[in-house]
Amino acid sequence: MANSFAGDRVTKPRSEEVQALAPRGATVLRDGSDVRGVHRDDEAGLHAVSAVCPHMGCLVEWNDGDRTRDCPCHGSRFDCDGSVIDGPAIDDLPTASDGD
Repeated sequence: MANSFAGDRVTKPRSEEVQALAPRGATVLRDGSDVRGVHRDDEAGLHAVSAVCPHMGCLVEWNDGDRTRDCPCHGSRFDCDGSVIDGPAIDDLPTASDGD
């Protein structure tokens, strides 16, 4: 877990252009201290949630196969909209509209 937490702070997030995301594509972006998980849906709609797992603060990763956001530290899983699927996290990932 410590390796994932420290590695997230050193190697992530990638600074890809959001406009370049294809439908079903995803990335993690940083804007100052704000870290967002961004993905495009099948209709090219853009969705953003906090990329910080509310359980212990690790950055979630996009799972292409399941279209979920998975935490590498303790295994929490979130739906593409940020809703908790499986814990130990009990809180959802805040969306961009939540003011986070």
